Amino acid sequence: MQVMWAADSWLMVRDIRDRMDYAPVAYTTVSKVTSILYEKDLLTRRLDDRAGKPGPAAWWYRAARPINEHIGALIARLMDYSPDPEAALAYALSARRRTSTGQPRDSEPEATAADQAAGAEPSKRALHALTTNELNARRRELMRAIKGISADAPMQADLRRWLDQVLAEEKDRARTTDV
Repeated sequence: MQVMWAADSWLMVRDIRDRMDYAPVAYTTVSKVTSILYEKDLLTRRLDDRAGKPGPAAWWYRAARPINEHIGALIARLMDYSPDPEAALAYALSARRRTSTGQPRDSEPEATAADQAAGAEPSKRALHALTTNELNARRRELMRAIKGISADAPMQADLRRWLDQVLAEEKDRARTTDV
């Protein structure tokens, strides 16, 4: 979706794939995800000729709405679950951490897996407060740390306990999204 929100025009699947800012992904994967996003009304599409290229027409896509409208709709939907939406929104606004440029600030530095294996304290942030990406990074760090130290090391039990907590949080989030 980041590619679509950044685009100032309609894009074909190949254009989307070419603009993605991470490891190469198969064309068919991007095509499938694009179709799913269209089915979820996150993208709009139109069938049109491929400019300057022979052959059949192709699907052209663009974001159904700007990112701020999308995020606003998500927040509004979440507010429906709060017994006191105004208080929840006030808390969210006060908890929001921004830099002077208005961009989200990087999360607080967390202890690395190597630090944890050496006996450093884990992050003070609660697992439920981590983003999905931060939670995935935590899981990978813990798995690397567990592999990197002796099975009978005293820290091994702590690392496994922390990993179990991370896995439980991931499972809980997956269950929540399935509802």
